[in-house]
Amino acid sequence: MLDEIEIRHLGPIYHAHVSFSPFMTAITGETGAGKSMLLSALKLIQGDAASTARITTGSTETWVQAIFDVTDYTTVSAILDDAGLISDDQPDQLFITRHVPTRGRAKAVVNGYTVPNTVLKRLTEPLIVIHGQADQIRLVSSARQRAFLDRYADTRDLAHQYADLWNEYQEKKARVDALQNQQAEARQRADYLRDSLHTINSANPQPHEEDTLQDQREKAEHSALVVQALHHALQLLDASDYESEATYDTPNMTTSLVDCLHDIDTALRPISSFSEISSCLNQLSDISTMVATISNMLTSQLQAYDDISNIDIDTINERIHELHELTRRWGPSLDDVLAWKQDAEKELDSLDTSPEKIHKLTEEANNAYQNAYQVAQQLHQQRLQASQHLADEVNQELCALAFKDATFSIHFDTLKELSATGLDTITFLFSAFHGAPAQTFSKAASGGELSRLMLALELCVARQTQTTHSSDNMQRRTFIFDEVDSGVGGQTAVELGKRLAQLAQHEQVIVVTHLPQVASWAQQQCVVEKTNSDHDTVETTVRTVHGTDRETEIARMLSGTSDTLAQQHAHQLLANSVLSHKEEK
Repeated sequence: MLDEIEIRHLGPIYHAHVSFSPFMTAITGETGAGKSMLLSALKLIQGDAASTARITTGSTETWVQAIFDVTDYTTVSAILDDAGLISDDQPDQLFITRHVPTRGRAKAVVNGYTVPNTVLKRLTEPLIVIHGQADQIRLVSSARQRAFLDRYADTRDLAHQYADLWNEYQEKKARVDALQNQQAEARQRADYLRDSLHTINSANPQPHEEDTLQDQREKAEHSALVVQALHHALQLLDASDYESEATYDTPNMTTSLVDCLHDIDTALRPISSFSEISSCLNQLSDISTMVATISNMLTSQLQAYDDISNIDIDTINERIHELHELTRRWGPSLDDVLAWKQDAEKELDSLDTSPEKIHKLTEEANNAYQNAYQVAQQLHQQRLQASQHLADEVNQELCALAFKDATFSIHFDTLKELSATGLDTITFLFSAFHGAPAQTFSKAASGGELSRLMLALELCVARQTQTTHSSDNMQRRTFIFDEVDSGVGGQTAVELGKRLAQLAQHEQVIVVTHLPQVASWAQQQCVVEKTNSDHDTVETTVRTVHGTDRETEIARMLSGTSDTLAQQHAHQLLANSVLSHKEEK
């Protein structure tokens, strides 16, 4: 719902700020005063192309900002959230700004962030509906007419169910088509994957195995040297344990480190009562313990390298070469080989083009199609029943809007195959007078007639929606009617105003009108008028009128004057333009 709009330097409007009623607002003023500039501003907010020709003479840019109340408007909130545009301070309000400079590119800003015009169109499409002679093209397409009928028929649940089934069918059909159209290529790919997986599985590589083998080979190649060094070191530590090891080329040792430590301890023991000597003996004991620990560690290493020396280096080299072949083809590392294997197994499963699998998928696709077809038939019946009710209601409204002989109808063409929206191609038809052929909207109605026809349609849908959904959760859109009063007057104008007021019970309505019988039904009236500025130029201003000021404006619209009789007539017209409790529904 549109809360307010502010305009700067758009055509004759130097500055205007308008807050709108949540119900019906009438925009009035003399011909040529600049009422169309308000529509131009709203179209800029909608993302229409910006024209520098509309910038006020002498100004450097046009600036327009609109503020919308989007409380509980899930569609808009989802778009804002997806684009990261939700305002933390005011999450229930949407701020849209357009800057159109005389030079350079126009800019669109949403909640403080610059966005492309495509985002504006997505955001405002569910918020604003403009019904004017140049805007009725929105309901010319069959797709939009079907969507309009679906709103009236309240097909949302059934349409969602059908959409899910249709998507399921499309996925399965695409799978079958892909398998059938690419069988040869898929078989070649599958053969390659099977051979590759066989090679990898036969080798059975383990994570980091190549590094482990490289380490083992290096140790095995140097095991003899390591063993000799360890024996030498152990003999130096304690020669008594290795005096029989004559096969190793070790120095002729008569005394080992252990013997030396023992001799030192024996020499110092008699004078251990001295504190300094006692401290030395303690340290000597710690050294002996450390030597024993080192000896044990070297002994363990010696046993390990004795085992390594028995490993066949040729066997290690053969395994390293086998793993190298794997990494050369699917590497560069064994982790990459194992990852490729995992992906290849999944791809091979998806490339299974056996006749049995194709047959199974074809059956699944056919079943999905039949399920979707059944729901599409239910959707068709629901639309068909609703279409007759909608046509009857619209025709009743048209009678009150001076279309006594006009006829609205809805034509169905049933498709031979399912589409994304079901089995129906829907066309709205209109006959303006008795005996005239029923034709599409673009051929059968003028701009003003089409605006009134759209009013009748929107009113019928709004009433139906009110009965099928809780009013507490209704998301009020903004409907803007321009030229809806073209070619009407008298009682027809009264009925037109009343129906706009009825629509305003369900949706926000803004109507640009020159008829007092229409304007009098509005909860709020804004007057667009030209004034002389201090710079001897003519400016257009927009002001909201209340009480006596509003009666004066209605009197001007009635007779062109604001004399006492016109004021009385205006007062009476405003008093009579109130919906009864029954009419509000």
